[in-house]
Amino acid sequence: MGGGGFLILSCLIYATFFVMPFLPLSTEGRVVMGTVIILVGEGAAWLGTVLVGASVVARYKRFLIPKRWFHHGEITPTDKPQEG
Repeated sequence: MGGGGFLILSCLIYATFFVMPFLPLSTEGRVVMGTVIILVGEGAAWLGTVLVGASVVARYKRFLIPKRWFHHGEITPTDKPQEG
């Protein structure tokens, strides 16, 4: 399973929180189940982030530059606003 699979798995694990109120568990059982869900979900998310990390950061790094958020194309030093 690749990094993306672990990220999807972590989302599915966290989605089980919505099932917990409908399960016939005691308060202690719900606390234990909630703790396990958090630990396993976070572990899957971090593992997926580590596996996907380098390729995703390299691919989407250009979206993280605030100067490029409102411009289409590459910003160069000659791209100055026109006066007048």
